[in-house]
Amino acid sequence: MAAVLQCLGICVAYVGSVHACRRLVRPSTSSRDSRVQILARYAALVVVCFWSALVATRGLGAATLAEVLAHLGIGGRGLIYGVAYSLSTVSALLLAVVAERIGRAWRESPRGKSGPRFDLAFARNVVFAPIAEEFCFRGCMCGLLRARGLGSAPTLVTSSLLFGVSHASGLVDVLLDDDGADLADAARQTGATIAMTAAFGLVAARVFLHTNQLAGAICAHALANWLGPPDLRRVARSLRGAASSRGARWRGGEEDGGRRVRGDDDGDEGDAASYAAATLVGLGLFCVLMWRAAPGTP
Repeated sequence: MAAVLQCLGICVAYVGSVHACRRLVRPSTSSRDSRVQILARYAALVVVCFWSALVATRGLGAATLAEVLAHLGIGGRGLIYGVAYSLSTVSALLLAVVAERIGRAWRESPRGKSGPRFDLAFARNVVFAPIAEEFCFRGCMCGLLRARGLGSAPTLVTSSLLFGVSHASGLVDVLLDDDGADLADAARQTGATIAMTAAFGLVAARVFLHTNQLAGAICAHALANWLGPPDLRRVARSLRGAASSRGARWRGGEEDGGRRVRGDDDGDEGDAASYAAATLVGLGLFCVLMWRAAPGTP
């Protein structure tokens, strides 16, 4: 129970740092992507990481620095495997997004278009946030819970739920700032955000427990943030189309000499079908990787 309360304290500190940046650092600056807000967020992440490290060190009760680092997943042992496994797992889960990114880059490369722009917002989302969140929610929390004798399942669930709840800032902002906002709509969006974040927390925690490598969890988080979530609506539309009758997929329900009359939306349907197929194949690969991932020991 003490370990769970310590994890809750880390979560509260993390959430508090987010709202402190938004409300205390030039409150008139509403955009989270403004330079001053991003720099303040960097500083807050450093403070929260130090706080989490203190809480974890005290809770672990380890005798040496090497033992503390081992519980936090920091070390060279298994580093290459941890990073390779984490990147493979996320790439499989987001296979459709990866394929689409590769195809887009291939089409746009002859036109001289550059890749993603490395600015402060990109660094926050793909570098600093993954490092800080994985250190706090996977390294410190999972390390604490596992050191106190909790099994893999309670550790996964506890750390993932706290990770999801920590991303409920949208609803909090509406409750505190916007009196005329639609609370029901804000609650639905926040619920979806918490569910998706907690689901990814399960993946990252599973990767961490299997590899005992914080670097692997950080790489998984960074890759997921860079790629973005899959378009589930696009997958659902494709699956609904595949389940419908054959005649509904023909333009006007007509055939000419046994051959399909090609419509303007055939390309869109083909892209959606390819996207859905890649999503399902990737999900199968992801399940295989997760199923074979036995928790390791620090």
